[in-house]
Amino acid sequence: MTKKSVIVHSLDKENNKATFASSSTGEIYETKLTSCTCMHNRRTGATCKHMMALSEIFGVEIEIRKSEKSAKKPKVEKPTVAIHRLDKESQTAEFISKNSGETIITTLSSCTCKGKNFKKICKHMEVLKEELNITY
Repeated sequence: MTKKSVIVHSLDKENNKATFASSSTGEIYETKLTSCTCMHNRRTGATCKHMMALSEIFGVEIEIRKSEKSAKKPKVEKPTVAIHRLDKESQTAEFISKNSGETIITTLSSCTCKGKNFKKICKHMEVLKEELNITY
């Protein structure tokens, strides 16, 4: 792992804190062993490079906190879509769009929904695959 450099702006040994200057913007970050005003620490709550540098300067170990955003969140069930008409022989299904009322034609390799433009496999194709008991 490559160590990122930090620039010590000021050091307050009496209070175990320091300020660091951003090497790219020159912004000053107030840093303690448990918190920092840098964007990374404020956004994620994770131990940042400034806190790590401060722990090295003072020769103390600190608890390394991972990003709160990367913590696993409970899986949320995706909204289900119901097949309107199914043709098992041709492996084709029709769905009715809840938003527009339009008919969506789906096969295992294509779909006329808008979501298919952005995804390799859309929710309609997943439902059809499940309904046909196909795994791959």
